[in-house]
Amino acid sequence: MSKTINVSEVSTRMSDDSLTVEIKPAKPVQRSKVVRFLPAFATCMVWLYVVLYSHGPLSAERYAAEHNSSFVAEPLGTLWNELFADYWPMTLAMIAGSLIAGSTPLGGGVVAFPIAVLLIGFKPAEGRDFTVMIQTVGMNAAAYMIVLNKSHLLDFNLIATFTVVGIPGVLMGLALNLPPFGVILTFQILVLEFAFVFFYLNVLAPRSSPSAVPSTPELRPVDATAPGRESHSNLSMYAAHTSMWLASFAGGFLTANVGSGSDICLYAYGLLGWNLLVPEAKRFSDTALTASSVVVMGLLSLVTTVCRVLTTGVSENVIFCWGATCWLVCFGAPLGSLLLTPGLRAQLRIAFYVLAVAQFVGFAVLKIKGNAGAWAAFGGVTAGIFTFLALHFFMSSKRIVRKGDKPVKITSQVLCQRLLKE
Repeated sequence: MSKTINVSEVSTRMSDDSLTVEIKPAKPVQRSKVVRFLPAFATCMVWLYVVLYSHGPLSAERYAAEHNSSFVAEPLGTLWNELFADYWPMTLAMIAGSLIAGSTPLGGGVVAFPIAVLLIGFKPAEGRDFTVMIQTVGMNAAAYMIVLNKSHLLDFNLIATFTVVGIPGVLMGLALNLPPFGVILTFQILVLEFAFVFFYLNVLAPRSSPSAVPSTPELRPVDATAPGRESHSNLSMYAAHTSMWLASFAGGFLTANVGSGSDICLYAYGLLGWNLLVPEAKRFSDTALTASSVVVMGLLSLVTTVCRVLTTGVSENVIFCWGATCWLVCFGAPLGSLLLTPGLRAQLRIAFYVLAVAQFVGFAVLKIKGNAGAWAAFGGVTAGIFTFLALHFFMSSKRIVRKGDKPVKITSQVLCQRLLKE
């Protein structure tokens, strides 16, 4: 005679001569879809209260006395017209910008800054302030969604380092108050050049077969028991952590002066720094770096916003433009974070390439124009990068041949296959 007793996920089977306990795997927690957007709902409730609040007349008696007139101010009633009469183009633009912020390492600033300066007429400093303020809402809403549903993509040590070390970078950037053009030019060039390198590694780098990993000068997992291997491995890890601190500080500095930067610094460092210095088992995937960059950018945007608002302040135009868009991005950015799946990795890479180029083109049209010095700096850096990549291509091809393999010829079919590969 036997009897089965089920308690939660534990199944216990009893018989005359044995007792067997079977532990069934726990079912995944099913969260309501409403829970995913709780920060968005909270933000919208506060936003509606402020926008729809009846403010009453604007001190009609005081105005009439000061201006010796019989002017009677109309009640403001709501801020609806103040927010959307002049800033509705930004509201529409941030539909795409918020999705970009949650799904790529560039953030919504790639859309916010050009629209603010080109269409709305903001000064560069105002565009910078709006960029960092809107990311405070959107990126943190996306970070909440990632922590809730995709926490396995996040690395706490990476996030903590880029946040804690990035804060001094933010504070120094705010204190120095450098001329914005030079800092923004440096950032734009770095983003574009990184896109070139990233495209080369994923699409053009020599491979011994269509499905092979790109031939890059990577450090393979080492055997600590071999002579000299342990010190080599320790040296690589020291270099990886030291460069992480430098990238974290630079990201914070750029965020303070440009409105964005920590996200792209984390992403670029992860691919071209950490992943080339550490053993294969400790490397980060594209989606993990993107998810972590969203969290870091949200936190440092909040720090930058608080410091700037409580010190130098921001213009009324920036406040109104922020009010016209904050209710939207707190929904759009979390929706964008849901795109961080392995199946969409290729599409997100393509979006990254397009946005990096579009960001530089927009900056060139808005700010560089006929500045010969800026174009010379861009041309010099680009020439250096392309020379390095050409040398890498030649050396990697020779390395494959020495191993007895043959590099795959770069054809249009091969390019499409690599570009669309998940």
